[in-house]
Amino acid sequence: MGVVLALMFNTTAQASELLLLTGDTGDFGTHDSNADPGAKCGYSAADNQGFAYLRWIKVFPVFAGARDINGGVQDHQKVSWRVLIQRSGAPGGPWKTVARSTAQTRTAYDDVSAVYSPMKVYVSGKAGKYYRALSTLMWLRGGSVEGKAKLRMEYYSVKWTVGTPDYVFMDSCTGQAD
Repeated sequence: MGVVLALMFNTTAQASELLLLTGDTGDFGTHDSNADPGAKCGYSAADNQGFAYLRWIKVFPVFAGARDINGGVQDHQKVSWRVLIQRSGAPGGPWKTVARSTAQTRTAYDDVSAVYSPMKVYVSGKAGKYYRALSTLMWLRGGSVEGKAKLRMEYYSVKWTVGTPDYVFMDSCTGQAD
């Protein structure tokens, strides 16, 4: 699909890649730019050969509002957010899901986003592999899913001992760093 999604709720312009959009949703978006990455990759200490390995990816909260169905009346509904971590042998894929977070379900309003906490998902990074984070949002009403969106983080800051602390990966993190 490759659509770039602008962040809602009157914040600064940021983007992530929209991979899936189905059903009825409210406004949504992410913090995800080169200056404000949507995720952070955490690496181990360097081994005796000077290599560090990916240990976790932390995804910063998404923004998700309720679907506006009543015009002037403030609408609210539950919105669930989950993070998936995928691995590939090449930067462009194919991708396989290797880890997932538990879901955070919060109440969202049509004019106020649900408040989520950052999610850290642990992985065992491997040399020659690439890792990326997907955010899945589900709008719920009456126990049923009304709509769903899946977003891919495009920018990843790093926490490591082997490289520059201000380095930013684009599209995915490497499993091994030196």
